[in-house]
Amino acid sequence: MNVKAFLKEAPGRLERGSVLFVLAAMSVLAMVQPVHRWWRSLFEEAGGLSKLDTLCPALSQYLVLWVAFLGAALAASQSKHIKIDLLERVLPDNWMRLLRAFILSLAGAFCALLSRGGVQLVFGDRSSMVEGVPKWILEAIIPVGFGLLAFHFAVSLVKILRKDWRTIAGCALAAVLLFVLKEMIGHAVAEMNSVPLLVFASLLLVSLLLAGAPIFLVLGAAGLVGFLAIEGEASWLLLPVSEKMGRNPYLIAIPLFTFSGYVLAESKAPQRLVELSRALLGWVPGGLAIVALVSCALFTAFTGASGATIIALGGLLFPALVKEGYPSRRALGLVTSSGSLGILFPPSLPLILYGVVTKTFIDKLFRAGILPGLVMVVLLAVYCVVAQRGKPKPKEEATLSVGKALWGCAWELPIPLIVVGGIYSGWMTVTEAAAVCLFYVVFVECFVYKDVHWRKSLPDVAVSSMILVGSILLILASALGFTDFLTLQGIPDALLEWMQTHLQNKVLFLLALNVFLLVVGCLMDIFSAIVVVAPLIKPAALALGVNEFHLGILFLTNLQIGYCTPPVGMNLFIASSRFEKPLLEIYKATLPFLGLLLVVLILVTYVEGLSLFLLAER
Repeated sequence: MNVKAFLKEAPGRLERGSVLFVLAAMSVLAMVQPVHRWWRSLFEEAGGLSKLDTLCPALSQYLVLWVAFLGAALAASQSKHIKIDLLERVLPDNWMRLLRAFILSLAGAFCALLSRGGVQLVFGDRSSMVEGVPKWILEAIIPVGFGLLAFHFAVSLVKILRKDWRTIAGCALAAVLLFVLKEMIGHAVAEMNSVPLLVFASLLLVSLLLAGAPIFLVLGAAGLVGFLAIEGEASWLLLPVSEKMGRNPYLIAIPLFTFSGYVLAESKAPQRLVELSRALLGWVPGGLAIVALVSCALFTAFTGASGATIIALGGLLFPALVKEGYPSRRALGLVTSSGSLGILFPPSLPLILYGVVTKTFIDKLFRAGILPGLVMVVLLAVYCVVAQRGKPKPKEEATLSVGKALWGCAWELPIPLIVVGGIYSGWMTVTEAAAVCLFYVVFVECFVYKDVHWRKSLPDVAVSSMILVGSILLILASALGFTDFLTLQGIPDALLEWMQTHLQNKVLFLLALNVFLLVVGCLMDIFSAIVVVAPLIKPAALALGVNEFHLGILFLTNLQIGYCTPPVGMNLFIASSRFEKPLLEIYKATLPFLGLLLVVLILVTYVEGLSLFLLAER
């Protein structure tokens, strides 16, 4: 490799190496506490907390910040930030390049400004300590991370400009808008009138969202404009990032469970899971459909991403269903709709994130989601069995016996027991269960089955998983700052007062909430919807007597269904691309399944016992 190529690849290698090092350190620190507790229970008398019992969790929580920003930087380098790309699907290439140049200019300027605010934040905490470690060292990733984001956005912008010099118009438009926004902010502060600024900023941010700007940019910019309009500083937006993300123990579970799911997806675990399901259920009329439902639900529960399920299992299940005699349209609708089924089952990433954002007990959310999730799977399974009954079954191919299929999955079957059993036995917290699960999954897939090479493949899997984690956590970071601004301005209280005035009936409130969340589920990915909408909805729901755990399951059920709701549900586009089918055909294929899912939604909404039965005291 020549010097020029080495220098070109050096920043990327450094970022990848850093995120791997931080992820490994966080995983080890998260694992120390359960191992240390087990060791003390065997060889020492029970006593008070040791230094390890406080230092390791504290460091692990701040390392989540490092994983978030390093993963987000990698996402920026590969243009993989979460966004809404409606306009990208309809605009011609020339206009799209112009729009991208505009968005990249704004994103780079925004991140550069927050990098400067991060420096102010770090300098302000120079004298603070976290378990004996200077706090400024733990927070240093905030200005560095935003600096890296600004750098990658600038590099992407240069690449576009080199291809088409006309896109410089997009940069000029971004500069003009930033100048106008700066003048409006100054005028609003001087005149104590922020209404014109808020109207202009709102229209601009909604336009950016629809144009494909990263969602973290839209949320962060909204909070930044708000704080600057009340004579605040950029560092105000970053205060909750350090205080709430750096001190939240549950956030550690997000990167650990995500990494575990990606390792399982990279291995041959999906094939083994399908073989086992087929051996157990293949004899039932419509049994392969049940296999598809169960396999997709379990896989989504661990990966946390329904799109990954369609991509990973769709290639296995769709051809098998068609070969089994299922009509192509029904098989297509089944696989597309099944992609998001596991969101209500532990250790679902959306469940964990909802618990973190709304401060709801995650272990109880895990229990609350089991029955509604099972009802959803069972209802779809019954439909598939009834629809396929009486139709001639093609000649069966040889499948593994139940014994061989069980033996093939022998090392992977304990994974749900480790997670769920560890949490509900009281032996492990959610975070500790995530750490134990990760170490077990890596051991099994790398050293027992050897599907994932620990040196050649595992680092790439880790980096891919942290790109998703970084994108999600950066949205959370931006939403925290925006939510702080809204709270400071009394917006949640005003929203609560409006709902109590106009939606006094609990039944009417739940109906309106369902319609609203279905629309949100169509337009936004589930992670963005959780961090933006959930904190605003929860106070109003609790005031009307809705149980907080019932609300969480209702919230996630709506977003899950929104994934496959026409016209813009995310799974519809993924399935169209994965199976190379026209979008209209995907719409028609999913409608019967969507109808059944809406029936389940009604049950979950108005039969509260579905969510609360497993939470009842025995």
